[in-house]
Amino acid sequence: MKRAKLFVGLLITALLLTLTGTVAAAPPADNPGKGPPDPHLIAFVHYPKGAGGDVSSAAFPVTTEPGGSEVEGWIYEGLHWSDDVVLSATGVAYWANLEGSGDDGDFLAAIAASSQTWEDDTDSYMNFTLAGTADVRCSSLRNKMDALNTVTWENLVRFPGAIAVSFTWYDRNTLEILEADIALNNWRDFVWSSNWDTITNPDTQTGNPDFYDVQNIVTHEFGHWLSLKDLYDDANIDQTMYGWSGKGEVKKRNLEIGDEMGIRYIYPGAAVVNEAPVVTIVQPDDGATFDSGASITFKGTATDTEDGDLTASLKWTSSIDGQIGTRGSFSFALSDGIHVITAEVTDSGSKTGSSSITITIGELTKVIVESITYVTEGGKNQDRHLLITVALSPPIADASISIEVYLNEDFYASGTGTTGTEGTVTFKATNAPSGTYTTTVTNVTAEGLTWDGDTPENSFPK
Repeated sequence: MKRAKLFVGLLITALLLTLTGTVAAAPPADNPGKGPPDPHLIAFVHYPKGAGGDVSSAAFPVTTEPGGSEVEGWIYEGLHWSDDVVLSATGVAYWANLEGSGDDGDFLAAIAASSQTWEDDTDSYMNFTLAGTADVRCSSLRNKMDALNTVTWENLVRFPGAIAVSFTWYDRNTLEILEADIALNNWRDFVWSSNWDTITNPDTQTGNPDFYDVQNIVTHEFGHWLSLKDLYDDANIDQTMYGWSGKGEVKKRNLEIGDEMGIRYIYPGAAVVNEAPVVTIVQPDDGATFDSGASITFKGTATDTEDGDLTASLKWTSSIDGQIGTRGSFSFALSDGIHVITAEVTDSGSKTGSSSITITIGELTKVIVESITYVTEGGKNQDRHLLITVALSPPIADASISIEVYLNEDFYASGTGTTGTEGTVTFKATNAPSGTYTTTVTNVTAEGLTWDGDTPENSFPK
C-alpha cells in the first residue's frame, strides 16, 4: 500500500504563470461511457444520532446495481475512481483548509491519518495524497466544481444539525467520480478536537466528550469518497460507515469487517505497481572534458524489478548529436560543445528509466539561448502571474540576460537577470493581463563566451 503523503525570478515590472489539473476518472470496466461528461452531485449528510436520516440515497439515487447490504455491513453506491487515478503517483490528491476549525495543532495529521486508514487495508488498493493546506473553500456548497478535492470547515446552515457533509461529483454517463469535497460544520456548538495524545485504542476508548473527533468523522467521510453509503441498522453500530456519530466518539477511526469488505469489493486486491527501471551511467564521469574528435567510451547498466537486467536494451542520446549508441558499452566521437548524455530504457510495463550526465568536447567559445518557456501561478485558477524562464547552453551560471516582453506584438516590459547554477533565470510579471506573449533576448553576457545573438521562437497565449 502506498502511504499517504503530507505533498526565482526577478520582477520585470509586470506579471507571470501556473498550471492546474483535474483528477481524471475512467469509467468502470463494466460501464463504458458514452457522450460528453454529464456531471451530477451526490451528498451524504452525517448527523448526530437521532437527528436527520439517510438523506443521500433518498434524494440522490445514482445507481441500479449497488453492492452489499445492511446485513453484510456495507453498501456500495456504484461510483468509482479510475485505476489511472488510484494507481497514479498521487492517486486522489486533496487539499485541506483549517480556517475556522479551531485547530489544536494536530488537525492536519488527523486528516491524513483518516485517508491513510482506508489505504492500509492490505486486501484492497486505494491511494490518497494530502497535497497540503490551501486557501480553498467547499465549492460543492455552491453547487459548483472547481477541479479540487477538499476538506474544509464550513457553516453548514443549509444542513441544520449536520456534523459534516460529503459531496461527490460524478459523470452520469459513466459513473466516474470527477471530484469530491468534505465540509465539516463549525457552526455554534460544533467544536472539534484531534484527541491526538489521548487515544491509543479507538475501539475501547472515548475522546473529549465536549468535542467531535476530527479523525473519527473524517475517516467516515472518506468512506463516502469511495462511494460507500451510510448504514443505519444498529447491528452496524461499530462500523466506520455507521451513519450517526456523537461527541467523544473515536471508534470510526478503525475499520471493521463491513468497511473492509466494502473497499475490497470496489477496489479488489492490492495494487500492483510496475516500478521504473534503474539506469546507471558508469563511464564517462559527469562533468568530464575531452579533446575535439576524441573517441569516447560509454558504459552503463539498467536493472528492473520486474524484468531483471535490461542493459542490452539501453539507448544513448546526445543533446547535440542525437542518438549515439545502444546497449551497455560503445564508443563515439562527439561534436564540439557541451553535451547532455542520456541513457534510457523502457520495461515491458512501459515504464521508462533514465540517467544523464554532462560532458564537454573541445574548447567552448559560444553560448546560445536554448529555450524560453512560460508558466503561470497565483490566483484562484493559478493563472494570475506569468513566469518566463530563459535557459542557456552551455548551462552557464552568473551570466547576465536581458529581455524584452511583448503582449499582442506591443512592447510590454523589459528586465535583466542573472542565471543560477543550472544556467537559467526566471522573470516574473505580476498580474499579467490576458493576451499572447513573446519574449526577445536583447543581450547575454557570459565570461569567456560570445552570445550568437539568436532568440529561439517562443509564444504563450494567456
